[in-house]
Amino acid sequence: MCHSRRGRCGWRRLQVTTAADSVLVRGRHAALSRRWLQVFAAAMFINTSYGTLSYAFSVLVTDSGPGGDFGAGTVSLGFGLALLVSGVTAISRGRWRTS
Repeated sequence: MCHSRRGRCGWRRLQVTTAADSVLVRGRHAALSRRWLQVFAAAMFINTSYGTLSYAFSVLVTDSGPGGDFGAGTVSLGFGLALLVSGVTAISRGRWRTS
């Protein structure tokens, strides 16, 4: 029995769902959680990759590493260009993916 002036009971109203609706909701939830798992895995992979790359750069720029043969400026320029290309590529691929 509803005692509201508008004739709507709000939280007292029962929502009737079928088994098919329940399966669709569970399937949508599973797909959503799977997508977030993929996003999390990609984020961890990218963070690990950039961390390793940054650590490797500090080794490469030394005199005993390739920085001694090519010069620290040349190795730094290569590293900077690699990061620039990576950033521009990520932006363009992200825009392409969402369109």
